[in-house]
Amino acid sequence: MSISTTADVAMIRGLLDRALDLHARLDTQDQQDKDWRERVADALDRLPSERVGADGRVAEWSTELCDAEPKHRHMSHLFGVYPAERIRPDSTPDLAEAALRTLIARGGYSTGWSLAWRVSLRARLRDGDGAHTALRAFLASMPDDVAESPAMGPGGVYRSLLCAHPPFQIDGRGVDRRHDRVGVRDRRHRPADRRTYRGQAGHGRCPCGRATRGRREGPGRRSCAGMNDHLAS
Repeated sequence: MSISTTADVAMIRGLLDRALDLHARLDTQDQQDKDWRERVADALDRLPSERVGADGRVAEWSTELCDAEPKHRHMSHLFGVYPAERIRPDSTPDLAEAALRTLIARGGYSTGWSLAWRVSLRARLRDGDGAHTALRAFLASMPDDVAESPAMGPGGVYRSLLCAHPPFQIDGRGVDRRHDRVGVRDRRHRPADRRTYRGQAGHGRCPCGRATRGRREGPGRRSCAGMNDHLAS
């Protein structure tokens, strides 16, 4: 048990930030709404921020503790990286570097759904090579008769493209296609600074190792014959 864990505080902060953003869009002049906004802003000011621990990684707890499982599959304390966008290489470089150190320390071997999570985390940190490596591990071919193993069993996908835990977990289908096109290509507009980051998390290669040449299928989409060959094998 702990208090003010990084994941809990990051999720609360993300919720309140979005609430303030929506309130601003409403542009209401009601006094009751103004009072609410002040209370929310005050609550945000009192929330502790993510911090860099003594080991150079993003601290997971409110106090300095040794990791009981250094290679653990969960990355909840990096919520500020993804799905939130509080930790970014341009605006919070120290925290972004600490987040990358956290990912490196957790290792490249994990369950399928955890690898899917790491693809998006790496892409948000603009680590193209790391996102590519995680994506290749996530798409590793698993035999249909793979034996059930402990929670830290191998990741990968079956021929059906369902995620292998093993035996199976739906979570791995959550690789984020909205912001990074499954980590291969990162292109998103930043309303705050009016800039578009394009391809900084892209590796230029699909998981089979071939260059990502292909035809456009629509806005923000690209077909890759190498990817199709890899999935069909």
